[in-house]
Amino acid sequence: MWRLLIVTLFFGYSFAALNNWEQLFVKTPSAKAAREHLKYYTSAPHPAGTPEDYDTVLYTQQHFQKLGFQAEIDTNNVFLNYPKHRKVSVVSPNPYEMGLNEGFFPGDPTSRDPRIIPTFHGYAASGNVTAEVVYVNYGRLEDYTELEKNSVSVEGKIVIVRYGQIFRGTKVWLAQLHGAVGCLIYSDPQDDGYVKGTPYIDGPWRPERGVQRGSVQFLSLCPGDPTNKLCKENASQNYTDFIPKIPSQPISWGDAQYILQDLTGVVISDWQGGLNFTYHVGPGVTVNMDISMDYVTTPIWNVIATIPGESEETIMIGNHRDAWVFGATDPNSGTAALLEVAKGFSTLLKAGWKPKRTIVMCSWDGEEYGLLGSTAYADKNAALIQKNVVTYINVDVGVGGKSLYADATHSLDNFIISVADDIIDPDTNKPLSQVWDKQISTLGSGSDFTSYIDHYGISVITFGFVGDSENGVYHSNYDSFHWMELYGDPDYVYHVACAQFWGLLTIRLVDAEVLPFQYTRTAQWLSESYQEALDVIQQNGGSNQVTLTDLQQAIKEFEAAAVTLEAAIAGGVQNLSALNSKLYLAERQFLGSGLPKRPYYKHVLQAPGLYLGYDSQSFPGVAQQARVQDWVQTQVQVQELAKHIRQAAAWLSS
Repeated sequence: MWRLLIVTLFFGYSFAALNNWEQLFVKTPSAKAAREHLKYYTSAPHPAGTPEDYDTVLYTQQHFQKLGFQAEIDTNNVFLNYPKHRKVSVVSPNPYEMGLNEGFFPGDPTSRDPRIIPTFHGYAASGNVTAEVVYVNYGRLEDYTELEKNSVSVEGKIVIVRYGQIFRGTKVWLAQLHGAVGCLIYSDPQDDGYVKGTPYIDGPWRPERGVQRGSVQFLSLCPGDPTNKLCKENASQNYTDFIPKIPSQPISWGDAQYILQDLTGVVISDWQGGLNFTYHVGPGVTVNMDISMDYVTTPIWNVIATIPGESEETIMIGNHRDAWVFGATDPNSGTAALLEVAKGFSTLLKAGWKPKRTIVMCSWDGEEYGLLGSTAYADKNAALIQKNVVTYINVDVGVGGKSLYADATHSLDNFIISVADDIIDPDTNKPLSQVWDKQISTLGSGSDFTSYIDHYGISVITFGFVGDSENGVYHSNYDSFHWMELYGDPDYVYHVACAQFWGLLTIRLVDAEVLPFQYTRTAQWLSESYQEALDVIQQNGGSNQVTLTDLQQAIKEFEAAAVTLEAAIAGGVQNLSALNSKLYLAERQFLGSGLPKRPYYKHVLQAPGLYLGYDSQSFPGVAQQARVQDWVQTQVQVQELAKHIRQAAAWLSS
């Protein structure tokens, strides 16, 4: 069936807007080949640093080499953990020992693989604690504020919070900051289970015993190996400042219900989840957590394939390969697409294509623990990356549904939309741009682009095809080949579309006479972000404490410089090399000395929100200081922001 669809939806469409090289490329990715790649990658669990992970290294390298590319294994020794012992028990009032496992479904053969890593948190602390439990909703900063309003403290307690809204590592960090001695995180059926739809295996949503693994590193403080010296704000800090000191454990709603149903205390109506009883805050239940982790220094392996171009200017593309278990959607749908992109480039080269710029294709390792492989590679190659890399294009979850999403450096927004005009949506046979809302979000963190934009000032695009239901198997045993065959992309047509879109973005950047950066769009976003920053200041009582006049003027200067530059480009520019360098190096002008308490994050315009983890915060230094009402330092951050915006304006005008 999928063979017929691929002919009808792709080969049957006339890509009239594409040049000859582009037409050849988009006809190359194959649904059959993407399926074969995904079947291989999902045939065994392959967390970072394991023998099965290394098997995927060799498969990926050999595939690149078969296509004619120089492909090297980039080995990095990193500090990470594996579970040694985990036991969580309700002590009173109704004793119960949690299963802490997901079990198997006969219809999904890989779900009973004995190599499946137990449910645990990457970078979880070891500890044996017994305490009363307090329910803290999603574990956000505002949830703790709500507890305080109700005179409930988590000091000395174990907190139970549900997944969602913010990064899981931030949930553990906030629990620790508020004095909790342990943290349990569960998946509530209201968020990704039976309230949403039919649970797996009869549907795509999280079943009763489904558990979301994941890292609890303090990602908004620093990405990568927590022992990285670049994370430190001062010499007195060490790696333990970037990972939890209290034990944590992910659990299913099937286990969580034995705590939640017996909690007493106040009821906060907005905190009700999907289970069929009233959610109380607690206490009323006592739990023991006995968690032991094995921390090791172990190799992980990136695979790097290079296509030399006529210049050293470089377009990097990448996807991580490691998975908590099988990783059908996250990340290996993207890995399968990456190999199809590579096949497309190989086809072009054999037909005589000579790329103007160099292409570097990256298969990252250790992303799930905290972007370990991509960050290590960036830090080792910092000088060359800052000099030569034009853009990094990232795909994490390549396919989990049918809806295109994109986050990007906003100077590339219109370029992304223009490429979407020329790729066909498999479901509707219309251009992607006609079925996509064209909302391009600001970059936060949570995937391998983080170091490139936030530390090195490289423009970034990250995208994928998503739905809602892939959240139901996220980081579980059931993110499997079987799930993809039933619910994700049974005909693999969106794997093809992912490869086509990824490849066309790359080719157009590689061969552009004038790089497609539009800083007038950045200027528009700066004005929007100015209003957001003003709102944060006002909401925290700083209207008369902070002066924003200089920042407002700097944004106007940047806008004027961007308008003048784009007019000059439209009129024709003779020195294209100098122009292109100006265009792609402009983003570097937004790098400062580092945000307060998190020096690795140098970009003054955007960063992951300090108490969000994944989601972006525009003007992060200003917002961070305003939220703690430090108005002296808020003003310092305003001036730092204005300085770098003005510096970028001068760069565009020079």
